[in-house]
This record gives sequence, C-alpha cells and structure tokens, in this order.
Amino acid sequence: MRDSPSSHGPNSYFFTLRLARRDDDALLRHITALRQAMRETLARKPFRIDAIAILPDVLHTVWTLPPNDTDYGNRIGMWKGRFSRHLPPAPHRSLRQIKRGEKGIWQRRFWEHRIRDPADFERHCSLVHLSPVHAGYCDRPEAWPYSS
Repeated sequence: MRDSPSSHGPNSYFFTLRLARRDDDALLRHITALRQAMRETLARKPFRIDAIAILPDVLHTVWTLPPNDTDYGNRIGMWKGRFSRHLPPAPHRSLRQIKRGEKGIWQRRFWEHRIRDPADFERHCSLVHLSPVHAGYCDRPEAWPYSS
C-alpha cells in the first residue's frame, strides 16, 4: 500500500521502460529474473517503488528516491542490465550493439517525468495501475497479477 501523496517530495518520478521489440513478452516470461534484478538494484541503490505495472513488453512505475538523490538513470541501468544478464542476446542486434556488448533487449532510452505535486503523483500512480486495463489485458487493475 502506498503512503499518502502528501508524503512524497520532489524526488518522485514516473518511468516507462520498453523492450526493443514491441511483440516480445520477455518481461512476463522472465518475471522472476526481473524481480530478482529489482531486488539486487534496491539493495545497491535504495529507493521506494510507489507503483508498478509490468506488461509483456513495457513497464510503468513510480519511484521515490532518497532526499537529495536524483540518480535514477544508474538505477534503471542497473535494473535493465541485471535483468538482461538472464536472457540470451536478441537475434536482431545491430553491429554497434554487438561491439558494445549489448544484448539488444531494451530500448536504449526510457520515458521519465518528475512528479510535481500530490495530484500529479496520484495521476501517475493511477496511470500505472490502469495500464493493464488500457492495454486490454484485464477488466480491473486488481485482476492484473503483475502490478502493485
């Protein structure tokens, strides 16, 4: 259960991360590895997960970082990298990805939005929780087993 929105300061963010292939379902096929990668990331660089929804090829989440810490980029990179280690390289990798040692599983970039205020926090948590409904995977947010 989330804390009240008034407890969220300037270090809350909304993120969307996507797999490189839109038709891939690796996030759900390898949900145990994804969760383990998150636990390892949290152990190294703590933060709070306020909301999360994992769909087959995309995940949406709201995080609150510790005060005076805006290093979400390294946290996301750690999570993506730790998850990717559990999977074989994608067959569609470019020569550049191969040279860099990248597996080609994730889109290189991700969407982030800094939460502005309690109303914005609630809007984005609702967006996260409703994402499986909007994608047509279930009728109610509570019915989706891969979300907070």
